[in-house]
Amino acid sequence: MHRTLVTIVTAGLFLGTLCAQEKTLPDKYEQPLGTCFEELKYPYPTAYLNLFVEGQDLRMCFMDIQPPKNPNGRTVVLLHGKNFYGAYWADTAKFLTDRGYRVIIPDQIGFGKSSKPSGELHFDMLARNTIARCMVQSA
Repeated sequence: MHRTLVTIVTAGLFLGTLCAQEKTLPDKYEQPLGTCFEELKYPYPTAYLNLFVEGQDLRMCFMDIQPPKNPNGRTVVLLHGKNFYGAYWADTAKFLTDRGYRVIIPDQIGFGKSSKPSGELHFDMLARNTIARCMVQSA
């Protein structure tokens, strides 16, 4: 499992380097962004996974993007780093889905449209949440 996750993360970082372009937010919004980026439009539809973590009810936002045609049966999980959110993977997701991959992009707890819990964010907690999302069958 660890080797597979490392391979996924390494491939995601490599493809992100190849495909990512700098994205900037507009200078003005009609309303300020909320703590869960309520006003920010993401490049693909979002959904939520309900989690109970360290005594808190939380929601993890994610994008689950199906290939538009010719699915190859493989899935790629793209993970953002701390202080970022999943929407910056838009160009990479398009590159991969155009080649038949299903792409899952979570906003880790504490970032983007996901809940902002009280307490510390540990990598092991973020990894468990991601694994929980990947185990859920897409609707």
